Amino acid sequence: MAKILISAGEASGEMYGAQLIEALRRRDSTLEFFGAGGDRMRAAGCKTVVDAKDLSVVGITEIISHLPKIWGLFNHLIAEANAQSPELAIVIDSRRSIGAWRGRCASAIFQWCTTYVLSFGPGGRAACACSENM
Repeated sequence: MAKILISAGEASGEMYGAQLIEALRRRDSTLEFFGAGGDRMRAAGCKTVVDAKDLSVVGITEIISHLPKIWGLFNHLIAEANAQSPELAIVIDSRRSIGAWRGRCASAIFQWCTTYVLSFGPGGRAACACSENM
């Protein structure tokens, strides 16, 4: 049974995350998912360590005022990932955070944005694929 960390911090990413969980579970029902998400991902079978509602902020002032909380939640998610040792981490709609994940918790990381997917495998090699083909 493989463990997969999946992280989506906003509504569109959570929708994609739920669809991805459902599609992967159709291929392998033994997969376990945990991470950051909301109601849709929980309904698809993800054990949420961080609720996406706690990450949802808009505007620079709100971001700055919530930064300590968001950073704490990110560190909590990383600690859980280190404890569970997932084989794969999937980061959805977060182009800038891939560097924070690389080398921290999983042997492979996929970054899924609405138009492309970046994959970082061992040694930090990158590959790119269009999400319509996933």
